[in-house]
Amino acid sequence: MNIISTEKITINVNTADLGKIDLLIHEGYYASRTEFIKNAIKMQLDKSDDDIKKLLVMENKKDWFVGVSVLTVDELQAMKRRGQVKAIRGMGLLVIDKDVSLDLMKDTISAIETYGVCRCDKAIKQYYGI
Repeated sequence: MNIISTEKITINVNTADLGKIDLLIHEGYYASRTEFIKNAIKMQLDKSDDDIKKLLVMENKKDWFVGVSVLTVDELQAMKRRGQVKAIRGMGLLVIDKDVSLDLMKDTISAIETYGVCRCDKAIKQYYGI
């Protein structure tokens, strides 16, 4: 399975700020607008790191995944055999294998809450509202 670790976003920037960015690029501080924006996002996330950690350790977020989580047919079938039903919550990339059916998901996953990206079948996205 090929898991891409980046996503494309589109932003609107006012022309004055864009001019400042372009000046910094022209003067060699950054190689491109993309590099500037990625650096700015990383700096802001680093500044917010303590807040993010506090949010994740709160009682209702202790079982969250952070990063990449993949749900497979084998894993879900094992959960079904054990009679286990759980909610999936996390921050990052959730991948539900293409061969996972909506019926198997309904039998094993009560809810999905993810901040980031979820890659799965359209019917699963629709059912869980993601």
